[in-house]
Amino acid sequence: FEVSSTTNGAFFDAMSVNWDAGLVNLTNRIVDLSRVDNVSPDTVRIAGMMIDAGDACLAVGPTVVAQVEFTTNDVCDGTVTLSGATVDCNGLVSTQFVDCATTTLVPATVNAGVVTFVNIAPTIATIPDETIHWSMAYVGQAMGSDADEASCETLSYSVAGPAGMVIDANTGVITWSPGGAGVCTHTVEVTVTDKCGADAMTSFEICVYNDPPTIACPTDLPWMIWGETASGGVVASDPDG
Repeated sequence: FEVSSTTNGAFFDAMSVNWDAGLVNLTNRIVDLSRVDNVSPDTVRIAGMMIDAGDACLAVGPTVVAQVEFTTNDVCDGTVTLSGATVDCNGLVSTQFVDCATTTLVPATVNAGVVTFVNIAPTIATIPDETIHWSMAYVGQAMGSDADEASCETLSYSVAGPAGMVIDANTGVITWSPGGAGVCTHTVEVTVTDKCGADAMTSFEICVYNDPPTIACPTDLPWMIWGETASGGVVASDPDG
């Protein structure tokens, strides 16, 4: 069979063909990967021969012979097709069987199969709401994950929020120093995006508060004589300093 890239440059970085553990017939077997260099197209030849005494023919009907194991190359999507092939090996060789009763060649059709590469979109964890005083600095953490990440993906982060808020695109650390002008409730949206452009978003709120001042009046004056001047001190303080 032949393995070929059919869309978007998808192909196999590595490939092997392993005999199925349940195959007990045709114990003389060959897997020829000499025409496999992981550059499309690759041709694989496999053969099983009834040579030894007591070796058995294949049973009538479908038989699992081998599995193709592979790793995908680093593309976001695409397809790879496995189909029947003819190869020149001191003469043209194609897929065929030998009839067990008559030893005549029996043509066989290889049904083409397609391996479709897909990108898995990232996910992002919920970020808790926060309440801070305007003099405090906010530090938060966005946590994205992606099933593709272990093999070939990198994630990047972005934020939409109040002026001055920033996020580290690589680590997801969010920082903001609101100042007095930031007193309010703010909605923040954080997005994680994978290399293929798929993304996920979460939102949370930051309430920035201000401590109000307090005021103390002077002691009441019990009485005064007409013409005297009343005086006293009003004292105000603010926990914000």
